Amino acid sequence: MKEGFSKPKPHSEYTSVAFIVATILSLAASAYGLYTEDLTLFIPYLFLHPTLLWFVGSLRLFNPINRITTPDWSHALQTWMAWAIMFNIFESVFFAEMGFQYDIFLHFGVSFFLTLVTFLLYPVIRYLITEKVLRRYHSVRAVILIMIIGGIGFEALEAASDTLFQTKLFWDASQSIQVDVAVDLFMDGLGIAVALMYAQKNLDLKKYLLIKK
Repeated sequence: MKEGFSKPKPHSEYTSVAFIVATILSLAASAYGLYTEDLTLFIPYLFLHPTLLWFVGSLRLFNPINRITTPDWSHALQTWMAWAIMFNIFESVFFAEMGFQYDIFLHFGVSFFLTLVTFLLYPVIRYLITEKVLRRYHSVRAVILIMIIGGIGFEALEAASDTLFQTKLFWDASQSIQVDVAVDLFMDGLGIAVALMYAQKNLDLKKYLLIKK
């Protein structure tokens, strides 16, 4: 056993149902991309999304993280990351070319769940680096900044991909690119706001973190 890693727990102890479903759906979406010769489906859902899922699912196997988090922390991260990826799958496979404005729900849902993921990840990463416990208010501000940068960065990535690789990530049946970007960012912001309101009301970090002041 390498230093820094704890003995893996039984799979059922730290794996959520949504995590397993998202992994299966991601591989299925990749197979569909291979069948339709769509590399924008095949590559991300074969490599990127499953890797991201399993990375998040394996964080508590790292001793420094294991010592300051609970099994509920890992379970919540997996579940929320899985839902974020499943929102993407529904868009990529079912609604991308139907003219249905699912993109609105996509950006809201993904931003909502990724904000919750960041809300639990950030205090842990910050503590591992600085060994300081941040006030909840400071964590919320940091999460907002991270998510805003992520949303703008994703729009820039879409634009770069369409320009360099002739993909159609900005493709939309009924609105211009400018409107698409504005709506996407608005829904990102709405998802972030709703997620933080939910976190403030329903997420007690004492259930997830063992960090002591």
